[in-house]
Amino acid sequence: MKTFTRRFLRSATFASLLFVAPAMLRAQTFTNTGSMNYQRYGQKATLLNNGTVLIAGGSTTVTTDTWIPEAEIYNPATGLFSLTGSLNTARDFPTATMLDNGMVLITGGYNYYAGGYLSSAELYNPATGTFTLTGSMTTARLYHTATLLNNGMVLVAGGVNSGGYLASAELYNPATGTFSATGNLNHARAYQTATLLSNEIVLITGGFNGASVLGSAELYNPATGAFSSTGSMNYVRYGQSATLLGNGTVLIAGGSTTTNTETWIPEAEIYNPASGLFTVTGNLNTARDFPSATLHPSGLVLIAGGYNYFAGGWLNSAELYDPTTGTFTVTGAMNARRIYQTATLLANGSVLMTGGESTGYSVLSSAEFYQMPYAEFLPPYQILSVLYAAPGNASSNGFMNTTSYGTTTSVGQQFQAGTQITFTITGPFGITCCTTAFGFTTATGSSQSFQETYSQGSGSAVVSVKNPVDHTQDQFFLFLNPMVTVTQTSLSSAV
Repeated sequence: MKTFTRRFLRSATFASLLFVAPAMLRAQTFTNTGSMNYQRYGQKATLLNNGTVLIAGGSTTVTTDTWIPEAEIYNPATGLFSLTGSLNTARDFPTATMLDNGMVLITGGYNYYAGGYLSSAELYNPATGTFTLTGSMTTARLYHTATLLNNGMVLVAGGVNSGGYLASAELYNPATGTFSATGNLNHARAYQTATLLSNEIVLITGGFNGASVLGSAELYNPATGAFSSTGSMNYVRYGQSATLLGNGTVLIAGGSTTTNTETWIPEAEIYNPASGLFTVTGNLNTARDFPSATLHPSGLVLIAGGYNYFAGGWLNSAELYDPTTGTFTVTGAMNARRIYQTATLLANGSVLMTGGESTGYSVLSSAEFYQMPYAEFLPPYQILSVLYAAPGNASSNGFMNTTSYGTTTSVGQQFQAGTQITFTITGPFGITCCTTAFGFTTATGSSQSFQETYSQGSGSAVVSVKNPVDHTQDQFFLFLNPMVTVTQTSLSSAV
């Protein structure tokens, strides 16, 4: 029976930019979106090439599993989930890996009524909305990892089955639809993390081997098909997250040191592939195991949810890790307490959270998304800065500076009281496109500010702002989400 193993998972016990700070530092929140058609725990979420999200697998209860064959699709444009094809074998805690051909590989997992631990694998085709069987793994696996390699193959490693904890690994070849054995892990483990590094090597960290929680780490080299040991983490960890950062290092955050009398770890650490060593970085504000961890285009990492008995059990708190400072900062909390939720970075820059286990071992169908606030777009974010001098001033020929990632262009324009500036903004559906701020400097040096925020739907949006009064010098800032583009700017005279 898997029930005993399942319980291991959860023991019961610019300062330089004047005028803009108020607009930049507005509240950070999670926003509810449409609910899934089924409550799900142990499901997987995969961002498809068309921008929608595939939700597959999971069960509806924690203690008496009811496995869900039906999969569903989340559409960010409508905020709704709709049913798609069904898995051939319902399963919870499988892996889901997007292949280079746009299909999604589902492997392993558990279903008591289908033989328990599963070796079967399936492919989801977004074009037809259907699942088809592909070759089976050489070994049944639960709580394993599956990592897409740069050569298009998928490395499947570790896990647990009825025979115990696994050191074996195998490769899936999409061209043949078959699995074949590769080198073994140095240590049998389940619940480990697997991260593809920028040097094409796969980093495996931590996990549980049936007797103890591991601090060891190892590297898989696709060129040799072998695992080799690398430096160990500073803490043994199970239920941790691993996130590849923009600088090529890996953030390890969360986890606990035991599986039955858990000790949660606030300290995070960084793996450096160049040295093969882990070093301690900032502490989580709330220690937690099994959180989600999502790298945002801003470079920050969103850590959300998880569990800590001494911090209230199931958590709804979230934090942001800043690699430039090595610190975690509390951000807005989720609307629901969640552990084992999925977290998917959408094309519009928001992070979609779905399902998971909540207070009292309940299972959720709800979903919500987190949109990074503008203060977190530093760096890099785009600034459209417009500096105009009032008529009659010595520098009456004002200019417009468009700065994006260090590139500056100028056009000579004149700006006076009542002049309207219009920007046409294009970008993905559903993002908040921009924040504006006026700053007016008078002859006596005093200043005031005027801010507005505009939201964009699909396609393009027109942003029009009007200077309410004439001053000696006027400064206008338009802060743009890095995923939008200014396609046209124009000025019109005051009426």
